[in-house]
Amino acid sequence: MFRKIAEFYFLYYGFFKLKPNTFYLEKSNSDIIKGFEFRILNSSDLVYFEKLNLVEYYFTICKNRLNNPNEFLCFALIDLTSCDLAYYSWINQSEMYYIKEVNVKMKLKLNQSVLFEDDNTIEKYRKKGFHKFMMNKRIEYCINNNIHSIFIAIYLKNIPALRTIKSIGFRKINKMSIYYRQGTIGYTLNKFLNYFKR
Repeated sequence: MFRKIAEFYFLYYGFFKLKPNTFYLEKSNSDIIKGFEFRILNSSDLVYFEKLNLVEYYFTICKNRLNNPNEFLCFALIDLTSCDLAYYSWINQSEMYYIKEVNVKMKLKLNQSVLFEDDNTIEKYRKKGFHKFMMNKRIEYCINNNIHSIFIAIYLKNIPALRTIKSIGFRKINKMSIYYRQGTIGYTLNKFLNYFKR
């Protein structure tokens, strides 16, 4: 009972999968990024995140990710006029926390698989088609690097994001009651709720 009440107040996420080897990649539309440079960021690019004035917790996450290129890749568009970050998103190649949790929860084999997460178009650059363009860039990377499956979790009330990923070819394979990672409040609460479920 307590679990159902708690889950009602939490965001429901759909868990979606795409197989890159069966995917027809759209041709890149260079008009979308006129005046912008596509880059995969590294640790020396932290200055772009410093300019965004992110909350300390998330800034630290970005810093740690940029310092671990074997686990996380940051795909970005840089405004050539202002040298500001216009868009960024991540490929999580890590076998730690979340991917392991999903593997156990959904009984999936995630070898040669990645998780797409944290897609962000900075507010003044929205409605330019960056999201779909950069989603294709990440998929292209996966195709070129023998990635067998791509996973993504989307809040089920985020209709524009759901429309985009479905048009690309992602298919829902499960629903997650709490999108959590080890060490976060969501993760701790999930363990707490599971304790009462027994």
